[in-house]
Amino acid sequence: MSNPCIHILCVDDEPNILRSLTRFLKMNRFEVSTANGAEEALSLLGSQRFDAVICDMGMPGMTGAELLAVVSRDWPETLRFLLTGFLDMSADDHALKAADLSGFVHKPWNNEELLSLLQTALGRSS
Repeated sequence: MSNPCIHILCVDDEPNILRSLTRFLKMNRFEVSTANGAEEALSLLGSQRFDAVICDMGMPGMTGAELLAVVSRDWPETLRFLLTGFLDMSADDHALKAADLSGFVHKPWNNEELLSLLQTALGRSS
């Protein structure tokens, strides 16, 4: 798969998660930027164009669902994926609806499933 023009923003407060996602996505020829929280992510979104955002649910301050709701409102053309280890997210139901997600990525993720999810959402094939 050739993805030289597809730019993905990965947001997580855990550096190991960001490193793993970055390594895998770059290996599959995506352009990748990272942010360690919502504030940094919003700054990047305000200055660059992203095709997709993959964001962790559990972060200090603004949750991933809340951040992706802002992305949905302000950058609706950017696809939104929630990275989560939680099974029950009913407490964030309002934010999840506002985020209008393109998909969920469950921790620990399966690389092939993640790649397939991105390819399908971005309208690409391998």
